[in-house]
Order: sequence, then C-alpha cells, then structure tokens
Amino acid sequence: WVGGAEQSDADGWRHLVDAIVSVTLTPRVKLQLNADFARDRGLGPGVGWHGVAAALRTQVTPAWTVSPRVEWFADPQGASAGVAQEVVEGTVTVQRTIAAGLTARAEYRVDRSTTTFFPNEDGVGRRWQQTVGVGLFYGWAWR
Repeated sequence: WVGGAEQSDADGWRHLVDAIVSVTLTPRVKLQLNADFARDRGLGPGVGWHGVAAALRTQVTPAWTVSPRVEWFADPQGASAGVAQEVVEGTVTVQRTIAAGLTARAEYRVDRSTTTFFPNEDGVGRRWQQTVGVGLFYGWAWR
C-alpha cells in the first residue's frame, strides 16, 4: 500500500494497493498474479482505477522461456488514462539466453479498449492496437 499527496490541495491524496502472488508450480513453470486498486480523493469521491493480471513463465529448455500474460484494467472515470474505459491485453514473450548474463527477448502484444483510445494513421483512433518489441539485455553482479 502506498499513499501520498498527488494534487496541490490538502485533500489530494492518492492511495494505491498493489498485491502480487508468485507461485512455483513446477521447477520449470511459474505463475504470477497481480491486482491493483487505486483511489484519488483529489479527483473526487470514489474516483479511481483497478486491474488484474496473470502471467505464466515456462522454461521450455535451459536456453528458452515462453511467457504468456493477460491483463484487465478498468478506469471508469478516466482518472488514470484520461478516458473512461476498460482495456484487456494479451502478451506472449519468448526469451533466449545466449550466454551468461546475455538474453534476447521478443514480445507480441494486443490491447483492446472499450473506446477509441489508441491512435492510428488517420487520427481518428481505434479500439485496439498491436505492438511488437525486441530487445537484447545484459546483466551482471558483483560478489
């Protein structure tokens, strides 16, 4: 739980609860559940947003992992995103360990909103979007 003054007036307190549960189902399969609940008094009584997510991480081989994820987000007054909406998204991430500390990752994601929230080429907007991401990550630790 976190809270603090997000607005300039004295009643502008925002509260956020973020709960995460991680479960190792097998040595190669992990599940993570996440829930968020927020309220912002400075924007009005009962104004807030909330969402839930579930992700699975499967170690297919020692070098490869596959991670599907689904999320649902509700912003009924538009306090977080500026537009009242609900968004559902699905993501699949494929990751390969190349060497110690070096990992490549590719991700495909689809978002769907209850309103025309996502920009498109004609400027009108649409209810969905697709994104693709690729990355190369290197990490190290001192002992």
